[in-house]
Amino acid sequence: TISVGASGMRARSAASSAPAPAYTSTRVDERTFVTENPDCFPRAFVVRRIKAFKYATPDTIMTHLKGLGKNMDREAVVEGSPDFPLRNDGEFKAAEITDYRPNRITVRVELKHPGFLVLSETWYPDWKAYDTCNGEKRELKVWKTNLTMRGVYLTKGGHEVEFIYEPRAYYTGRTITLITLPVVLGLLLLTGLIARRPKTPKNCYPKGADLLRSKD
Repeated sequence: TISVGASGMRARSAASSAPAPAYTSTRVDERTFVTENPDCFPRAFVVRRIKAFKYATPDTIMTHLKGLGKNMDREAVVEGSPDFPLRNDGEFKAAEITDYRPNRITVRVELKHPGFLVLSETWYPDWKAYDTCNGEKRELKVWKTNLTMRGVYLTKGGHEVEFIYEPRAYYTGRTITLITLPVVLGLLLLTGLIARRPKTPKNCYPKGADLLRSKD
């Protein structure tokens, strides 16, 4: 498995009759302790080196991550074909999460050199990233990183990156609704106008009946 520290887990639980050595543990019940992990990575951090796998199985990526061990602060593993430099100046740097909500996470970081921002949150294709740097806002590609996490490439400078969950099915449905709603309302309005239009009274005699009567 991936290192607990690298995954950003600050605590872990285990069923044991004694606390883990060299860690601060809190007893939950007679057999369970919650142990603090002082060596955990920040929830968001920047690395300067990227290893890209265009075509690789999860087992291949996992083997590479195990080989990195605690050196995951130096390198991130990305799935795909990045169009940015895989090696940059600088070093590991923690980033600050300023807003955390179920559908939106905001991260701030100041970089003297370009780097790759890793967010220790589960990767899913419907997550988008928008970066505000030097007053300019643009969308960034979210890369599947370290097998299960999210990552974006950042240039040097001050960045505020918003990770926003935008499910395609929801927005597709909303677009269809916005397009069809005026049509439906128009049809309902037309139907109502037709129903309210005064009806022409029917003639008691068929056409030409008056002429026949006058001859009599």
